[in-house]
Amino acid sequence: MNEWISVEDELPSERGYNLASNGEYVAELIYEQRCNMWMQPGEKNLPPFDDITHWMPLPPPPNNT
Repeated sequence: MNEWISVEDELPSERGYNLASNGEYVAELIYEQRCNMWMQPGEKNLPPFDDITHWMPLPPPPNNT
């Protein structure tokens, strides 16, 4: 099972989709290492999220077989 990771302990090592939270809201965000910021996928005009405290990789999709 996935567990929340504090941004003070670790940040994602690869660019990709993650669940991220500021302790109140949860969103699907991308951590951009070269800019050191969290961003919404596909939304280039939105400001970065700067109050993220925890994150976790997205869980795998359900197995429909």
